[in-house]
Amino acid sequence: MKKSLSLNDTLFFSMWKFFDFCDKMKSEQKINIVANGAKRPAIPFSITAEKKGKRAEIRIIGVIGWETSSEDFRRQVDSIVAEGIKDAHIYINSLGGSCFDASEIVNIISKFKGNITGEGGAIVASAATYIALHCKHFSMPANGQFMVHKPHCVVQGTAADLEATLKGLRDTEALYYEAYKAAASDISELDRHWGAGDWWMTAAEAKKIGFISEVKPKVKIDRDTAEQARACGCPVALVPETSTKIKNDKKMEFIALALGLKSDATEAEITAKLTELQSKAARVDDLEKTIKSVREAQVTALVDAAVGKKITADKRQHFVNLGNNSGVDVLKTTLDAISEIVKPTGVIVPSKTVDGKTEEKKFEDLADAELKDLRENNRAEYSRLFKARYGYEPQY
Repeated sequence: MKKSLSLNDTLFFSMWKFFDFCDKMKSEQKINIVANGAKRPAIPFSITAEKKGKRAEIRIIGVIGWETSSEDFRRQVDSIVAEGIKDAHIYINSLGGSCFDASEIVNIISKFKGNITGEGGAIVASAATYIALHCKHFSMPANGQFMVHKPHCVVQGTAADLEATLKGLRDTEALYYEAYKAAASDISELDRHWGAGDWWMTAAEAKKIGFISEVKPKVKIDRDTAEQARACGCPVALVPETSTKIKNDKKMEFIALALGLKSDATEAEITAKLTELQSKAARVDDLEKTIKSVREAQVTALVDAAVGKKITADKRQHFVNLGNNSGVDVLKTTLDAISEIVKPTGVIVPSKTVDGKTEEKKFEDLADAELKDLRENNRAEYSRLFKARYGYEPQY
């Protein structure tokens, strides 16, 4: 990336001041941008420099444009440089603003003769990118947006004023283009976007083209930055994370308490507890399967032992279901309460004659159910009675 901090002082005009924040910025006065159907004030410009250890820490926030004298910032830098500090680190979270003031900021920062590094917040756009390009190393978060476009300006006055402004705009445009060109790894890609309007890039895309040096982890995005980025045409929705984080924290707290942990348990502790419970649940599932298998075997054995003695075969499944659903004890109690089956052949008694004498029932005296029972359960007796009636053995 370009390391030089020098600028052409002839670019500083007393008759005009222009802005390239976005097309909605139309004057030098207090800027309002539209977000979600309501006017919201632009993020106020804030620029500070202070000594932190062996380097200067500079923060550039909001829409670039001096609301107070640039001398305040210049004096801060001069004081730090006077203490022998040569290195500086710049934090930028800005949608852009005045090219004039961005150039002046670069000039002032050029007083640090050592290593100039920087990092971006959620958004580094327009004139703010010009400052970023003058850092030896500049990083951005993965969810940040970087935007480049030609400088814009607004001016009023005489024809001479307009001509002077036009020349200044062209000179500034050339200066900015040269800065982007010096950093770009693919000049044809720069040229393709340069005259096409706003060129929005993710941090990864900005790194690929050479405008930044490093992509870092995502950062939390505040509501104002998200709304104003959307209002100035950012094609990617920057999502405020404050409310989401609070909701997630509450969910994590609830989960921790439900697991029997402290409310401030870490994600790692919660994960470990869940893993432990999953392991226990798997063992319980295996145990329940084993118990079920044993119970079903006991039920089947009890029912099969009762078939033909206490229940008929057609009732077998009914009692199997009873045992599986209600348990072995309930099944056993139920079967114990059922009397054993008495077969028809067991109750056939000889008929009595009028004089009190008895005689054996004949084949033709038996009911169909009695004959069926004899045929299935006492074939020999059935054959004897059949032969006595018909004179020959039954063939079926």
